[in-house]
Amino acid sequence: MMPKYEEWGLYATPSITPIVFSALLLLAGLILFVRSIGRRGYKIRITREHFKSVYSSKAAQRFLLVLGLVILYSLLLGKVHFVLLSTTYIFCNIFYFKSTAWWKNLIISGAVAFAVWLLFNVIFLIPLP
Repeated sequence: MMPKYEEWGLYATPSITPIVFSALLLLAGLILFVRSIGRRGYKIRITREHFKSVYSSKAAQRFLLVLGLVILYSLLLGKVHFVLLSTTYIFCNIFYFKSTAWWKNLIISGAVAFAVWLLFNVIFLIPLP
């Protein structure tokens, strides 16, 4: 459903940016892989205690919560209006990391979500779900 503007050439198709970023990430990963093999890598020894300490750490818990929010966001995308869903998602992230007062958080979240929606729908002419 996204307009392709094929008369503008390949650079205007919506898939060009993910293709370029994916190719760059793949290239960087291959370079790191080859360097690791050349230097004989790093011997990783994961023990049960190491796994428990990493899993119970605050950083791992934060990562899992934020990953859960991202998965929930992606599942609801297209079913709930973009501005409402994005406002809620941004609000939850800012609230969890205790960045500012709740009312400032709500204003920031709503303004950012609305600005992104307006920018893509009106200026870039790329419809969001």
